[in-house]
Amino acid sequence: MIIDYHEVERNGDELLIYIGIQFEDEPDSLYVVSITAGDDGTVKEWKLLYNGVDCKYTFKPEEKQALQLSLAEDDIQIHESL
Repeated sequence: MIIDYHEVERNGDELLIYIGIQFEDEPDSLYVVSITAGDDGTVKEWKLLYNGVDCKYTFKPEEKQALQLSLAEDDIQIHESL
């Protein structure tokens, strides 16, 4: 997974995070990871979008970790609920 960009929006007490990614086996396709998190960074929802359509993708733990680490580089902390 190649991370291209990310943007963060605040919507009330939620963070809406969008991360542009590419998969190594599909270098010409840009996907968007949509993450909804609470104010405290607890992730409520992970989605993978292609052309705005939910792919119903199940993220692997290492993919979630890579996304979390990428966001942490810009002081954006998210985590799974305990």
